[in-house]
Amino acid sequence: MATGFAPLTFASAVVAVIGTSVAPSGGLPPNCTVVVLRNSGVNTALFGIGVPGTTVLVAGANSMSLLAGATLALPLGVVDKRGIMDEAVLPGSGLIFDALVGATTVELMYENALGTSF
Repeated sequence: MATGFAPLTFASAVVAVIGTSVAPSGGLPPNCTVVVLRNSGVNTALFGIGVPGTTVLVAGANSMSLLAGATLALPLGVVDKRGIMDEAVLPGSGLIFDALVGATTVELMYENALGTSF
């Protein structure tokens, strides 16, 4: 993924068909320190870690619900102090979204640490 050169970058994840997990557009910048999720749809969204289109998200088992209209901030910590997901264990994995009932859209805002090189 590309480093986010702005203090804030934005993406979205559109779930058109329930049971088909999707990744956000653009992906997580490696210098991101906080992800803010906002469910701008009318249906409850699910979010978790997995492979888009492959991992099935189950509320409470491997994912968490984000109610329609709800916002959640996920602090990721200091970039150079946190581990990264081991893609050898789950290739192509990352933050994914699905819906419980009907289509929904989740908007994402990434807060990026500036002046960090990777």
